Amino acid sequence: MMKRYKEDNKEEEIKTIYEAFFVFAGMWAYGASLDEDKLTFSNQWKGMSKVKFPDVGQCFDFFYDPLRAQWVHWDEVTTAFDKSYEGLFQNMVVPTAETARQRFLLDLHVGAKRGILYVGSAGTGKTTNIKDYFSTLDKEKTLSAAINFNNYTDSKAL
Repeated sequence: MMKRYKEDNKEEEIKTIYEAFFVFAGMWAYGASLDEDKLTFSNQWKGMSKVKFPDVGQCFDFFYDPLRAQWVHWDEVTTAFDKSYEGLFQNMVVPTAETARQRFLLDLHVGAKRGILYVGSAGTGKTTNIKDYFSTLDKEKTLSAAINFNNYTDSKAL
């Protein structure tokens, strides 16, 4: 698509795409780890962005689709729930906007061969989401291992 834009001399469209990707990267780099200030950050970030977000929701509710040249809500790319799931209940991942967002961010980091740090309180699904993601990857190309920690884990125990 970018090649077509370059051939058609659509410089403004190319600048908009790069700007949106920069805004997307910045909002996740600076705002994703916030807790109580997330709404304030989102409002300020949306206000500063040259590529305008939809009025409803937070900036984190959207990703930029260069094919449609607009911000798209994560709900639009959420897959349907597999009703035939027969695994353990604790390993079940119900597709939501949040799981679609997490899968996308994991894909970006795995594709770039970069690490990602998942932070959150106990019971928020960090381990389940990551295990589910790695279960879908090609076992010939990707090796994963799980190491569980808790508040008693120290360097000696590791």
